Amino acid sequence: MQLQLTGQNIEITESLREFTQNKFQRLIRQHDRITNIHVVLAVNKLIHFVEVKVHIPGAELHAEAESDDMHKSILTVIDKLIRQIEKHKEKH
Repeated sequence: MQLQLTGQNIEITESLREFTQNKFQRLIRQHDRITNIHVVLAVNKLIHFVEVKVHIPGAELHAEAESDDMHKSILTVIDKLIRQIEKHKEKH
């Protein structure tokens, strides 16, 4: 699995990178065939925005979340993606 982090109006610190990588391990436990994850972290004034695209064989999942805290946004988007992965697994 390949994890790409992109920052818009934010510098991705080492602690933020480690937090993001650790939390995305939850997705790998849900579906072991994830090939690529692209995460965009953005800050616009006081809003912290996270957009994620997950590539798995047969589908591309997309989720977004925003809040006043970047860590909270990351956790929210991961919960959304876990629900999407579960739906995808039920279809197959």
